[in-house]
Amino acid sequence: MKHRLLMPLLRPTNRGTVALLVLLLGIHACGDTSETSETDREPIVLEGSDTTNTVPLKELPPADSARVVNQIEQQQPIFVPASPVRDTFDTLLDPKDDGFRLKTEYYTSTSDGLKYGVRDPAGNLQLYVFLDYEGRVQLMRGDKVLTDQRFTAADFAPYTNNDFQQQGLIAAWEFYGYQPETESVAIRTRLIIPQSERYFEFLVAVYANNEVEFIKLGTNEEV
Repeated sequence: MKHRLLMPLLRPTNRGTVALLVLLLGIHACGDTSETSETDREPIVLEGSDTTNTVPLKELPPADSARVVNQIEQQQPIFVPASPVRDTFDTLLDPKDDGFRLKTEYYTSTSDGLKYGVRDPAGNLQLYVFLDYEGRVQLMRGDKVLTDQRFTAADFAPYTNNDFQQQGLIAAWEFYGYQPETESVAIRTRLIIPQSERYFEFLVAVYANNEVEFIKLGTNEEV
């Protein structure tokens, strides 16, 4: 399949690299920006924890009886992140094009999140809840909203595998570039599984006519 959004199959490591690729490829990222913040949170691994002793509660081994699971779920959970997060990005894409503007948001979901039991050195399980994130993309011309798209981890399910469909979380949401010929923007995003180094990385192309494309950049999974 040939994608209309001609982006490189490369994974930028920081905003400087993104800017360099934008210049080399003729993909525009210009104008004033506001309220930018780092949105890359990967991998999600608890400091000092042993990832081999971490398991989703619904996958606890038979040695952990239903009674033990029930006791864990009665605990006051530790949330990751500890408090709600909302990052926003607002930029004028083309000052000559009647105020063609991009607004994005990246925020913690209101869903229940993923429940994990993490064993401490004594073998006790502590309840952790890893919150998912959602992304939003708006393309505007002046005050008129041309498209308003919201994305959750479930939107990427057809392009991942069973583990990610059950445990995947959005861990990055970053403006990548603008292509004036197609009136489209690209958002770089990454799906991860908590307590692991596993990932899928995508570009999400959003067009002013409400079309959306998912372009897989890379993964360390076998699919």
